[in-house]
Formats: sequence, structure tokens, C-alpha cells
Amino acid sequence: MNNSLKKSLAGLTLIAIGVAAGWGLAQWRASSTHAVDSAAPHAAAAAERKVLYWYDPMSPTQKFDKPGKSPFMDMDLGPKYADEDAQGSTGISISAQTVQALGLRTAAGAGPAHGRGGATGHRLRRGRRGQRPA
Repeated sequence: MNNSLKKSLAGLTLIAIGVAAGWGLAQWRASSTHAVDSAAPHAAAAAERKVLYWYDPMSPTQKFDKPGKSPFMDMDLGPKYADEDAQGSTGISISAQTVQALGLRTAAGAGPAHGRGGATGHRLRRGRRGQRPA
């Protein structure tokens, strides 16, 4: 066999062993992390937070006293916690009713904006391309 072919095969073998070892390590860490996460009872965390009321996600203005199914859409009612407003108080707060009425879509940014502000949008013009708007 050619010397360069032997080196190539040895290199590919080492890469395959490295990939297999990395995958095995990732699987082992993921399974140990899930075991720790599942050990924490979710009911205890939910019991610590006080529920103000229950609401229909498709109709946020409707409030209910207890959990169950929505009478409008046959969906589970969502809890509104007392500490929800305090958790994300670092930015702008828009009510769920306004978000639904406007059809807003949100996306996470890369971080705080520095320098000039900017916005992206489309300007609608009347008439055909190349003509001045009336």
C-alpha cells in the first residue's frame, strides 16, 4: 500500500473515533442532565407561584377562576401568575390583547442596540413603477 494512502486511512480512522467518542459523551451528558431535571418536581415549582386567574389563550380578555377547558375553542386554559409581570420588566410591555389585535410577531434580538435606531419596512406607492405617486 502507498504510504500516503496509509496516512489518509489512519487520519480518517482517528476522525471517526473522535466523532464517535464526542457523540457518546454528548449522549451520556444529556442523559445525566435529564435525570437531574426530572428529579425536580414541577408541581412544587408551580405551587410556589400564585395563580391570579386562568385565561383562554385565543381570547385573553376572558378570565376564569379555575383551570379546565375553554368553552370557546376546547383548549386548555392558561395560568396568569402574580409574578409574571415582574419577571420581564426590563423592556417594553404589551398586553396580550394588543398583541393579538395587531397580529404582532416577535423575535429575539442579538443584544442591546447601540448607536442609531433603525427599522425595516416597505413603502407602498400608487401607480406603476417609475411613476410619481398622485
